[in-house]
Amino acid sequence: MITNILLTGDNYHLVNKIHIKLSHFNQQPGIEFQIVDSTEELQINSNEVLIYIKHTEELIQGITDQIDLEIISYVTASPKKTVLDLSTQVTCIATQRHLVDEMDENFISLGSLKNNISHCEPFIRESKLFFFDLDAIRSSDVNNESFSNPSGLYSEDATQMFRYAGMNELNKTVIINNCTESQISLISQLIWYYAEAAAIRFPDHPYFTNTVNEYVVDVDSLDMSVSFYKSKSSGRWWVKIPDIPMNKWKSCSYEDYQNACKDLISPELLNIISSVE
Repeated sequence: MITNILLTGDNYHLVNKIHIKLSHFNQQPGIEFQIVDSTEELQINSNEVLIYIKHTEELIQGITDQIDLEIISYVTASPKKTVLDLSTQVTCIATQRHLVDEMDENFISLGSLKNNISHCEPFIRESKLFFFDLDAIRSSDVNNESFSNPSGLYSEDATQMFRYAGMNELNKTVIINNCTESQISLISQLIWYYAEAAAIRFPDHPYFTNTVNEYVVDVDSLDMSVSFYKSKSSGRWWVKIPDIPMNKWKSCSYEDYQNACKDLISPELLNIISSVE
């Protein structure tokens, strides 16, 4: 369970205003928000999460060396090379095809999330770092900021993504990019819903066998059996390929399970299976 959220960034004035805004919300999520002046030699305890509020385009100094960059979920309309280079496992979410040179299996397009925002949840659940660029939100929801685009996520969609990240037991660091004074209310809202979810984090991973139900599906097209696990408490899903040594559970969706029952394998699930073969 998370009890403290550490707020920091490259603009103390902006961070302080967000901190004040959070304190003025009618309800508090049961988590203490604390401003951290410097991230140098910062130790993030097991009950803490660090949220870095990024205002400038400069590289983040003194933070990337101290956080886990193994797996990153990166919500952005147009991925930046500086972020992609942080890890070999970066999933780009809500990208817009006309703004990228090439899309591969590690890109989830904005269109695929339309009326199906839960599609991105398994990828956010796998990540150690949640990096959210406000350029992913449509311009009408971010006061037509210069970095924004006509199309994009609604602010409600972004809020749901922050709830997904807040529920993720692996997540210890959040970076919010393109933060400006005009976005204080929106940024505070995103952080609040992250905190609300983080405050009730609980272990429902299949590792704890009494927390899940197992469903074994024979997939004829792959000539193998695939085990799906559903959390009894949260309803989240995982997949595991039996009989493969050192295999680990991977996050997936209920839709992945439904399709497997019909002998239909989604590109995302096929990518998971290929990664462990």
